Amino acid sequence: MKKKGKTKDLVCILLILALLIIIMIISIVFYLNLTGHISLNFSQKIILNILSVLLCAKRKIVI
Repeated sequence: MKKKGKTKDLVCILLILALLIIIMIISIVFYLNLTGHISLNFSQKIILNILSVLLCAKRKIVI
């Protein structure tokens, strides 16, 4: 059995990493939109997919 403190720290680290990855992806997506490589619709789909994956991960952590 793991201690609650350690698991909380791990969850915090994972959430911070996830946020950094999201910020990176969103900034790349906005750059591509500005340069006209991909459409806004496509970038919105990417962001929605990332958010849904994160929500699933959060549910797994909670359960």
